[in-house]
Amino acid sequence: MAIERALSTALNSVTSSESASTKNKIGACALCCNVILSITGTAVLGVSAQMKTFGWILTPVTLVLGMLLTSEMVHLVGVTSETIELRTGEEILSYQDYAEASLGRTGWWLSAVSSTLSLFGMIFGGLILESGNMQITSPIHWSWPLGGDPMDAGRKWWAVLLTSTTLFYSYVDIGHLLHNSAWIGVGLTIFCLVCVYAGTFAQFKNLEDFNPDCATTFNQPYRSVGVNVGGEEPPFESFLSLFSVFSYVMYAFAIVVTLPTLRSTMTDRSKLTPMCIFAFAVVSMEFLVIMLAYYWVFGNLGPENIIDGMREGRSQLQPGWWATVDPWGVGQPSWLGQALGWGITLHLLCSDAIYVPVTVVSVEALLPKHVAARRRVQFAVRLFVSLLRLFVAALVKDFVKMTNLTSAACVTMNNLILPIFAFHIAGPSSSAGPLRRVMHLLILGLGAFSMVFGTVGAVHDLWASRGAPATGSFPRPGISTQCFDSFCKLNPTHAGCGAFLDLCNDETLLHPFCDLRFTRFLQEYYEGGKVMYIPTDKQNPWVYYYSTAYRSPDDQEAYEQFVEQDQASTVVKTQKEDKEEALQLCRQMGGGRKPSSEELDEMTEFVSGLRQNIEAMLIRQFPETPMKIGEMKRIAVGQAQGQIFALKLAEKLARRACETFGVRLE
Repeated sequence: MAIERALSTALNSVTSSESASTKNKIGACALCCNVILSITGTAVLGVSAQMKTFGWILTPVTLVLGMLLTSEMVHLVGVTSETIELRTGEEILSYQDYAEASLGRTGWWLSAVSSTLSLFGMIFGGLILESGNMQITSPIHWSWPLGGDPMDAGRKWWAVLLTSTTLFYSYVDIGHLLHNSAWIGVGLTIFCLVCVYAGTFAQFKNLEDFNPDCATTFNQPYRSVGVNVGGEEPPFESFLSLFSVFSYVMYAFAIVVTLPTLRSTMTDRSKLTPMCIFAFAVVSMEFLVIMLAYYWVFGNLGPENIIDGMREGRSQLQPGWWATVDPWGVGQPSWLGQALGWGITLHLLCSDAIYVPVTVVSVEALLPKHVAARRRVQFAVRLFVSLLRLFVAALVKDFVKMTNLTSAACVTMNNLILPIFAFHIAGPSSSAGPLRRVMHLLILGLGAFSMVFGTVGAVHDLWASRGAPATGSFPRPGISTQCFDSFCKLNPTHAGCGAFLDLCNDETLLHPFCDLRFTRFLQEYYEGGKVMYIPTDKQNPWVYYYSTAYRSPDDQEAYEQFVEQDQASTVVKTQKEDKEEALQLCRQMGGGRKPSSEELDEMTEFVSGLRQNIEAMLIRQFPETPMKIGEMKRIAVGQAQGQIFALKLAEKLARRACETFGVRLE
């Protein structure tokens, strides 16, 4: 959020008793500029990433929908405030005044609690973004003493260092900060917006270096016209992601809480709604240009934070970067990315000068006055705010997901739900026609759904991001064999290219059953005229050549051979569990006697062979199709070949194989 919005929020909390006559009145043009600068802030960093969910068409539609909904809320707040002022004769100076005057103490508490939680979410997201930007521009390479992802250690150290500013802002005079930080906001906002435009368009030239074979995966295009249904998420999680887009858009336009304060400073209050709508239209055009440029370059593989995509030297740092996880996050930050990182960080530090003290004041306002007046309580509240902010920033590294949680759980209440209730309870609702009333019901339903499913989706995304693969790791899930091959040509010694050799050791078994997925893998390589690179610089490498590889994929005889024989050469590693099972079987058959090494080796070979027989059958079962338990038992018994002691083991091995290959039993 921009500093100007923070200033308005601060005025809501600390100057609600100030007389409007003592404030400097502003004109309609000044109000419009204020709203534009208020919306154009850190929201610009993550709004483009919403294109990855809704694609070319629905994302701009959602942006326009958010603009229209917020415009309606501006109208409702304006006419409701005017009605209340005419009825009571008292001027409304803050959003809390507006909520209490229209909905009583219940409205005040709903507004106060949701505003306080929103402020917490904003300062959490601010420190997450500040520490992430500083790690990009000035990386720290210290290890984190509490463990976790070593790649994220530097960002956590920056969060610790930047917590000093939180402590400082918690104990200084807010009025002094308001006068000494607000004027910087205009320059920083314009500077950051210019850097976003320049940095995004500068990446167009890097799109030419992206290998076209790696642009799409087997289930996801590089760009989507409609909703992106690709990826590996279950349907319900994909459903939740839809509300994440709406939550972020509503967060970008979340200025409703500032409207009573801005309205009280206007010379002509009737211009509030038209000027806000004009400002929303300007901001929407700004966002739309950035979103379309972002999606054209980065597509569905783009970063959540646009700064992470402003990089250079990708091919020098990681040849074949287009085949890795989060490919556009590979490389060194460009000078535009560094400039934007510093600009956003300074912008946030200035905003913290408003948000942190206001958060402290908001927490104290929720306490009984005699409790909040104690110095020990004031000290404890400030320390609590600082430490809680550090804890969340160290735990969460994605500010976009934190923003979605803040918007869904807290911002929606003040920006969609309360204005509608206030209008129909204390405003001129009698003048609203049936169409507007129906529209308000739909908005309430959308807001309720957004609060529930948006919050659940944001929490799920935050939890799921903890186990996400590191940027630059190979291979990216779902890439084609051509993409895999292109990467391995550039990186023949990469561990991901020689992973097949990890299956080979001195204790291997040659078995007639073959993994059909691997044979299909080889056939596709041959069909595409590609070459498989298997490094042979390891000790005792095993490389098996399929005798039919030289034949044409159209050679029917080759396929008939597989159908008739169902066999080929492969290698199997003797597993630890095989030896354990063999030892137990030997003791059962020997009455508890310790088996000799020859007996144990023979039984281990039997168990390994039986396991391989069962796995060779079950690996052909697609994980998406559940298997009947009876079918699993039939396969297990069929491989036991009538041996009584094998029957006791076969089902256990079959269940283990189902777990290994992700086959669900029902």
